[in-house]
This record gives sequence, structure tokens and C-alpha cells, in this order.
Amino acid sequence: MKIKINDKNIEAREGETILSAARREKIYIPTLCYMEKLLPIGSCRLCVVEVEGFDNPVAACKTPVTAEMKVSTDTPKLRDMRKEILGFMLMTHPLECDDCELKGVCTLELLAKEYGVTAPPAAISGNRPRTAEFSTPAIIYKPYRCVACGRCVSACQEVVGRGVLALRGEGINAAMEVVNEDRCISCGECLSVCPVAALADAGMEEIYKLDRS
Repeated sequence: MKIKINDKNIEAREGETILSAARREKIYIPTLCYMEKLLPIGSCRLCVVEVEGFDNPVAACKTPVTAEMKVSTDTPKLRDMRKEILGFMLMTHPLECDDCELKGVCTLELLAKEYGVTAPPAAISGNRPRTAEFSTPAIIYKPYRCVACGRCVSACQEVVGRGVLALRGEGINAAMEVVNEDRCISCGECLSVCPVAALADAGMEEIYKLDRS
């Protein structure tokens, strides 16, 4: 089927999402929670796009294409929305990157720089609810870095089938929780998908600390 993204004619595939069609055509749409090996999560909302005929922007990762669809991926309205979303994320993950092993390659850090966001909105105060720190012999969970994107939850359930983690609450009240700690096998799948180093390899963490000392 034929669709348009940013006035570019595209031959889209039945059943695919706007994001999939855009990526195949090398059209950039920012994402944080999306990973190709996982089902679309749609929690970060950074991939919002405008579709002609729709009242509100939609998440490109979860919205299927339809014939003759006309999509815009980078309008002033969308940029303002993404700035606001990133600002909320920085409420719980301030850009204190010097002590982070992902400095320079962190998805959140790079997106914040791209959109010129350095701090939470001035009108917003408070913090996302925190869960207790959690660790196994192989994995350390740092809730003060978590932005509740949901990647770890999906990977634990979809890839490993363990269901150790869950995402509770909505919006600014969302938080990752360990709900089945006894089912954790320290496989590392959760930390491999975390975009902000809220989950870390315990062994590498010790090496990193030694390197920094």
C-alpha cells in the first residue's frame, strides 16, 4: 500500500507500523523504549507522529499503517511534546553522566542533547516513586536511574519467560518493580536491553569503580 511520510511516497507493507515503514526508508523517528526483538511497548512516547485526519499525535511504534496515510514526524508540536517528555524523564534521571558507564552513548543523554533539554520543566517538582534497589550475584538494579521504559520487563517475559519484573503505575507515577525475585536466574537479558544503565553487570561495575578510582 502507498503512504506518505514527510511528503515522501512510500510503499508500505500490510500490518507493519509507521515506525517500521519509516525505518526501512531511513526516516528518523526518535525512540527509547522500542527494540526490534521485543513487542512494541509504547511507554516512552518519544516516537509520536502526526497523522492527517487524527485529532492527536500517535505512537509510531504501535500504530499500523493504512492506505493513503499521511504522516509527519518532525513538526514544532512534536518537538515540543518530545522536549516535555524528556524533561519528565530527567526528573528521575538527571544528566549527571560523569559517573555513568554509558556516558557519551546513553540514549537518554543523546536525545536530551538533540532536543536541547537539560533539566525537568520548571513548573514540575517531585520525583518518580522509587522501588528498593535490587541485586543478584550478577546484576545490580539502580532505581535512581530508571526511566520506566519497560524494556527490561518485556525482555524478561518475552525473551526469557521468567516474569521477574513488572511496570507499575502510569505516567510520572510509573516505576519498575521486582515481583518474582525467586524466578530470577541472573541471565542478564534485562541489563542488555536497558538504555540508561539502570541495570548493570555486577562484575563490570566493580571493574568500572576501580578504573574510576
